[in-house]
Amino acid sequence: MTKFLFTLFFYLLLSTPLFAGVPCTLPFNLQNGTPADATQVMANYNALTACLLNAAAAGANSDITSLSALTTPIPPSLGGTSAYIGTATSTGTANAQVVAATTPTYVQTALTKVIFVAGFTNTAATTLKVGATPVINIFRRTTDGIEALAGGEIIAGSVTEVIYDGTQYQLVNNITPFPVGTVLDQTPAGGTEVKVTEKVHLTVSGTQTSVQVPSVIGQSPASAGSVLRGAGLSVGNQTNACANQSSGLVAQQNPAPGANVPPNTAVNLVVSSGPCATVPGVIGQPQSQAQSAIANAGLTPTTTFDTACANNAAPGAVDNQNPAGGTQVPSGSSVAISVCQAQATTTTTSAPAGNSGPGGGAIGTTTTTTTHGHP
Repeated sequence: MTKFLFTLFFYLLLSTPLFAGVPCTLPFNLQNGTPADATQVMANYNALTACLLNAAAAGANSDITSLSALTTPIPPSLGGTSAYIGTATSTGTANAQVVAATTPTYVQTALTKVIFVAGFTNTAATTLKVGATPVINIFRRTTDGIEALAGGEIIAGSVTEVIYDGTQYQLVNNITPFPVGTVLDQTPAGGTEVKVTEKVHLTVSGTQTSVQVPSVIGQSPASAGSVLRGAGLSVGNQTNACANQSSGLVAQQNPAPGANVPPNTAVNLVVSSGPCATVPGVIGQPQSQAQSAIANAGLTPTTTFDTACANNAAPGAVDNQNPAGGTQVPSGSSVAISVCQAQATTTTTSAPAGNSGPGGGAIGTTTTTTTHGHP
């Protein structure tokens, strides 16, 4: 048994450099005709195993063909794979998509295949960049040969497969047998007798007429923009308003989720500025009562005074407010109130000349101050 183990390891030791091109160093030099300790045999075995595994991980063994750990991919001619899997959803834009990394690392040679999950729905002719390789056009196959993409062939979230033919990528999935512009159906059918003014409806291949709007409610504006662009749409106006949604997240969108719209339609977003509060109506209330009502609603009262006293307000009561009662505003917003302030008037009365008071004294001037709540 000892002799057999020795012979086996001697053979492996000599053959490893010849077949794999990787020198391995064993801890014990087992001599022919000399008994070997089992511990020494196992030590040599473990060392040899570790050496070959390290060589495979470094891509040094051209005769090991199915290890994804290889940093230098084995070409298909030596038994390696011709399929490269994207490690993440494609980035870039709808019509210029990027697969940043693949397993194994992509080497662009003819008839290699790239499989990835699309991050966008294309809307027109489309290019693809894989790893460090150049940007290349994607074509689709039809009965008239390969043609540039027209839009809608790559769908966001779907597994997409392309093959490099040595010049461009050819889309394997979503293949249409008809070139763009081919009439697939018509209504009424050919041969039907109709009025001269009757409309004939045609179904034409390769013409994407609508895109379903995805929901972006509850997403950040940046994330919402990525989702919309990935669906072949664009971001329109972005405004802020209070809403029952966390501050900074999309609370409303227009068109609504699920609507079918033409490609590149702009979707307007309303971003939440925080929870809403309802402004209480305080016109006619005393100043202190109005201020308390506003504060209790989660708002901040700001007070000014005037003598106009609109809305028939009594002195000391609120005669105007902004925003009006019932308005929805962000919690913590200011509500301006105007309080009626009494207007003081002075009336001066002078006695006629020559009049005298009791005891012969002259009648003086009498001044009367009157307070009015209204002008």
